[in-house]
Amino acid sequence: MNPSTQCERRYGTYQGTAALITETPTQELRNHSESEAMSSSCDTLGDVAVPVPSREHVGWSSFSWHSDHHCLHGGQKESTASGFYTANVSLNVFERVIVEIGGSPVTIPNIIGKRSWAIIVGIDHYSDGLSLGGCVNDAKLVVDYLVNSLYVPQSHILVLASPHDEYLRTTAGHCSLPTREAILDALYTHFRDNGDVRYGDNLLFHFSGFGSSYEGEPAFGPSLIEALCPMDRNPSSFAPTYDISDRELNMIFSEIRDSRGPNLTVVLDCSHSAGSTRSVLHGVRVALPLALQNAALCMFESAANDSRRHPNTTSPLSSTWKGDMTSHVLLAACQSYETAKEITVPQGKQLTLGAFTFALISALTSPRGVDPALTYVDLTKSVIQRPVCQTPVVAGKRKRSRLWFQKGSVPKRTVAIRGTVGASGGQE
Repeated sequence: MNPSTQCERRYGTYQGTAALITETPTQELRNHSESEAMSSSCDTLGDVAVPVPSREHVGWSSFSWHSDHHCLHGGQKESTASGFYTANVSLNVFERVIVEIGGSPVTIPNIIGKRSWAIIVGIDHYSDGLSLGGCVNDAKLVVDYLVNSLYVPQSHILVLASPHDEYLRTTAGHCSLPTREAILDALYTHFRDNGDVRYGDNLLFHFSGFGSSYEGEPAFGPSLIEALCPMDRNPSSFAPTYDISDRELNMIFSEIRDSRGPNLTVVLDCSHSAGSTRSVLHGVRVALPLALQNAALCMFESAANDSRRHPNTTSPLSSTWKGDMTSHVLLAACQSYETAKEITVPQGKQLTLGAFTFALISALTSPRGVDPALTYVDLTKSVIQRPVCQTPVVAGKRKRSRLWFQKGSVPKRTVAIRGTVGASGGQE
């Protein structure tokens, strides 16, 4: 059958190809002979078919799924062949199978992406002169995944990036600089107070940049306070701009849970083990704490005095404060004693990315990564290839939930695709 032949099914008539859903879950790629492919007719695809509309793949070109681009797995080039392939992967509601028909990508669209919202932060350039090389690239990779794999509407994605990036500006619904105020405001306005976000929608907060740590105040519990470093962090005694403490973030996450539900995934590609270093190492995402007296106390006071805080939320200044892990699932780049590193990936040119973000997106776009039975624990233990000297961490009361907090029974289905598909796409 010619791939451009119209196939008629109960879902109507569509130009392009069709995908057959069966109940046989396997994870391999079977190449049928060309003669078998040509002798097969549309009718052999069965009564239940998922249409694949013709649609341009709007993505970051370095990671578009074309035969002349490198794939995400190990930086190897995709191999392609024409014929009839049965790509046996588990298809869930977040997946879009991408193939090439006549040189143009063709996809099965996602049907639940519209219930997803994201805040993506990538900071390469800091006001105090600190710099990294792969955080904005991380943001681009994550946005590309959201738009082209999860099919999240662009208007649902808010990006904070330094420096500004044209791809992010045109792809995300909103893009601005990742100042301290902008990061906090995004969490409040895009998540907690956003009337368009329905209770139970999927929320993603992804941060790539420097992390840091501070000695805590004995009166306020734990001795070590972890923090995210905004672009405009400033130790000036006249007008300081503090880092964002883990207590302030946890406070906001709890308020988001109360107003929008507990389906928040937090991804942190940074580290906090600066105590053992005296300088910032190149390509390592950890910064020294700001040289401010009582810095941890100042961060707590700033959070407690924020007029946007709900009055019934436990203050970060409380001596009885403790982290609320019912509000979110955390995916962190490394253990507390390790550092998050950047790597260079050959994607036409040398491309710098966070080792954890690269491994995470590679896992999420692999056949195992789209398994509808996959949990957050499975993702970190079994799917993500461990970056060198980094051990990804998963935490939260709901860490054994299915990925993106999917509910209901777990479908196990096979997708049969006619056309040209990268052979690496069906291999683990």
